[in-house]
Amino acid sequence: INAEYGEHTININESKALQPISLARVLYSHSSTVLLDEPLAGLEPQSRDQFFFESVLLFAVGEESRTVVMTTSDTELIDHAHKVVLLEEGRIVFAGSPSDLPPQHR
Repeated sequence: INAEYGEHTININESKALQPISLARVLYSHSSTVLLDEPLAGLEPQSRDQFFFESVLLFAVGEESRTVVMTTSDTELIDHAHKVVLLEEGRIVFAGSPSDLPPQHR
């Protein structure tokens, strides 16, 4: 399935067909805080990066100055966070800045 995002086409898994619509509704709402639960799951790597950098970082955080709380298992995104909370088996094992995160958790 292909979904249009701005001038670009994003390829997504069929099981995630409604995900771009849900993400757009959240990002274009007027909430000062945005909660995203695994928003990049199911997107192809290039589309995932494009969506994350353009929609989440530039638009929601940058232009709109919103607080974004995002769950992800994608450790490549850690350095873009202001704060990281790491859970293991439902318990907090780390809370702090990305630069303080122990190497074994990267």
